[in-house]
Amino acid sequence: MPQYVDLAFARCESCHDDVHKGVMASACDACHNTGGWQRINGTSFEGRFDHANTAFPLLGAHSGLECGTCHGTPARRTTTIRITFNPGADRFSYPRPEAQNCQSCHRDYHEGVFKTSPGGTTCDNCHGQEDWLPTSYGIDRHNREAAFKLTGAHQAVPCDACHDHETDYGQAHQFRIDRQDCRSCHEREDPHAGQFDKVTCDTCHDTESFTVTEFNHEATRYPLDGAHRRVACASCHQEERSPVGAAFRRYTPLGTACTDCHGGQPCPAGC
Repeated sequence: MPQYVDLAFARCESCHDDVHKGVMASACDACHNTGGWQRINGTSFEGRFDHANTAFPLLGAHSGLECGTCHGTPARRTTTIRITFNPGADRFSYPRPEAQNCQSCHRDYHEGVFKTSPGGTTCDNCHGQEDWLPTSYGIDRHNREAAFKLTGAHQAVPCDACHDHETDYGQAHQFRIDRQDCRSCHEREDPHAGQFDKVTCDTCHDTESFTVTEFNHEATRYPLDGAHRRVACASCHQEERSPVGAAFRRYTPLGTACTDCHGGQPCPAGC
């Protein structure tokens, strides 16, 4: 038969199971009230609640956020944040966001380009919770994981000099670059004005410096012999102006007959 007297009621647990399994040290009414289990005592709750006891401990920059930043209604949506609550949770005082990974709350700044990253696809592969920047991705990882190895002067170039591009969220970084030849980045600053369109840059240059210190003229159609070996390059390869007025030095085509350089002067004996 029903019992109406001598019921234990000094503590909530006298009637209710402890859904927190003992991890909350304070009494139930420190956070809850009889208006409903999900109706939370805001000020008291926020001052007492220890997020370390949840599946999502607050670390780094997360630890300084106001509770309403993640648990406020309606769910926060900005150009970079897209919080989504668990189904049905938006009727609670502190609705629980989905927190399976960083992208549960944060939009993918990189727009999916790291879905097949050799180092892993999670944000903490490069970023930490203390701050978004700086990242842990440096030259060593670039040369280990990327197809384009950074050598010579490229190691001193800021990342955004090569990886800047425009996205829906503003200026971002383009990390997947299809073309990786020299002209894909340097075409607009071609100092040769298109003279070597069919020749790769590394035929003469390297990444240590653009200046050419040695050139094998024997590999050309005009090998240098005799006094020609002592002539300065600029004596034959003189400066000209392109149709748009840019200065460049003429390397090809050049005539190979004596008169192409010496005009009407008589050829030396044996020429």
